[in-house]
Amino acid sequence: MARALDQHLHILLPREDIKRLRREAREQHSSLGQIVREVLRKAYGAVEPSRRRSAFARLAQRSELAVADWPEMKQEILRRHE
Repeated sequence: MARALDQHLHILLPREDIKRLRREAREQHSSLGQIVREVLRKAYGAVEPSRRRSAFARLAQRSELAVADWPEMKQEILRRHE
């Protein structure tokens, strides 16, 4: 699902950074704005870290994800690869 682009951000960058971003946009047949959004998502993730940690904690509490201790797991791995 596409997210609405309804917020604006005005930033000042050095000329060389702008040139590099525009060159990247041209090479990818994309817009400067799209390149900046992609860079931000790569740097900060598509989901806020606190939400990601919270989701991980909920998953970790699920009983069906419980695993045996290491000796038991090792034996199971060895049995499956005989």
